[in-house]
Amino acid sequence: MRTKSHHYAAAAAFLGFAWSQIFGAWSDKTAGLPSLEYFSAQKLGSDNYQWTIAQDKLGRLFVGGMGLIVYDGQNWTTHPIGSSYAVRTIQFGDNNRIWVGGANEIGYVDEPALGDFKYRSLLDKLPDNERPVGEIWGSGVVGAKVYFMGREKLFCWDGTAFRIWQYPSQSRLFPLKLGNEIWFKHMETGQYRQTETGPTLEIEHSRLPNGGILGLSKDSSGLLLASSQGFYRPGAPPRQEFSEELNRYIIEN
Repeated sequence: MRTKSHHYAAAAAFLGFAWSQIFGAWSDKTAGLPSLEYFSAQKLGSDNYQWTIAQDKLGRLFVGGMGLIVYDGQNWTTHPIGSSYAVRTIQFGDNNRIWVGGANEIGYVDEPALGDFKYRSLLDKLPDNERPVGEIWGSGVVGAKVYFMGREKLFCWDGTAFRIWQYPSQSRLFPLKLGNEIWFKHMETGQYRQTETGPTLEIEHSRLPNGGILGLSKDSSGLLLASSQGFYRPGAPPRQEFSEELNRYIIEN
């Protein structure tokens, strides 16, 4: 037969256990945060900048650095991309082909066997006067076409030959993505969407905020631009989405 003292003791033990669990959660600074795993430069096998990251349908991570750096869940391996010291863009295409661009390199990577990555440069498909290509900042697959974005040029590969558009600028082209669409900002003329027939001017320069456009989104009110000047809606003139104070905070931080 249990006495009141037994019940009090059991209750005290339970409360003590519960309190220890609550206190443990409160004292754990990582409680409620997503699980993160840190990979050092030593593990990656590369101590230079990592410019971009992508994940394929197998869950593997592809990092653009001094070559194409691949993580299969257990090991990191680095695969040279021509003579490029900085792979800045990675796109997955049909037939498991990986399109890459970087410092003076444009091409693709095939994987004939799992983990066996073979790079094929497309520089030899360009006219002599278009080489070297300089820095490639972005890329995109649009139907059967693949676009590579240089500082002032847009290169489009159709599987046989390149077509090239020039956008002289005091800055550079800014690659963007809106859903599955590939866009870019040219400071002097406006914002373009890339199609299978070529780039189309969607928003003229006068309807955009000054500075680079860093991101695009669309909601019930239309297109929202994340720019180096804050958040705007395109218009004549472009309209600030938030208060001057909040936009200034975004710019400063």
